[in-house]
Amino acid sequence: MGNLLITEAIILAGGFGTRLQPVVSDRPKALADIAGKPFIEYQLEWLGMQGIKNVTLATHHMADQLQVFIKQWSNTNLNIDSIYEKEPLGTGGAITNVIKKKMITGRVLVINGDTLFYFSIDPVLQFMRKMKEPAMLIATALDNVSRFGTIVIEKNHVISFKQATGENGAGIVNGGAYILDSSLFSCEKNQPFSLEYELFPKLVKERKLLAYVMNDTKGFFDIGTPEAYKQICSTVIKRKSK
Repeated sequence: MGNLLITEAIILAGGFGTRLQPVVSDRPKALADIAGKPFIEYQLEWLGMQGIKNVTLATHHMADQLQVFIKQWSNTNLNIDSIYEKEPLGTGGAITNVIKKKMITGRVLVINGDTLFYFSIDPVLQFMRKMKEPAMLIATALDNVSRFGTIVIEKNHVISFKQATGENGAGIVNGGAYILDSSLFSCEKNQPFSLEYELFPKLVKERKLLAYVMNDTKGFFDIGTPEAYKQICSTVIKRKSK
């Protein structure tokens, strides 16, 4: 079942995909081929299953290719649009730009353009209904966090972020999906800033950033590196064969 609280989503699809360029250089990461389909189609399928009705892509790098994809989109259950950034605005600036230009109010689901999810968002929304905080970070536990920064959680709140160390080991990482109240961005100017390095630390200090840790570690995949891209291709093919 989908949710009734959130129908708007933003995909942060403007990145240059520098680390992925050795294997995907002729298109934006969102259009990387995964088992015969562009990566973003898997994201859109997941968003539709969560009750999302309207999706806006925040675009910059190779935005013309994403525009072509949007024009060819034929699923009438999910409306897709894009907001182009003339200059890269960073994750926070991109969200601000979309929220203001689309006049989005209330809560919005934001996901990174290089991350694929399989979990259900309903338990997250059930949990957040009881809370007053304006921001929720959806996290996941991984056995190997060597290439990810980790987060420390106390009583459902993020209390600190730790940079990636490159060392193998288990930990809790930012899953690249957020539920954010649009009011957080109402006073922001349309200029570059980082969600992760500017807004989130401020919310942590104010004890306003919630975290929900997904129990299913198989619910989070990214294509940020050639190795991760190879893994997600294999994972999708395996799921299709079941």
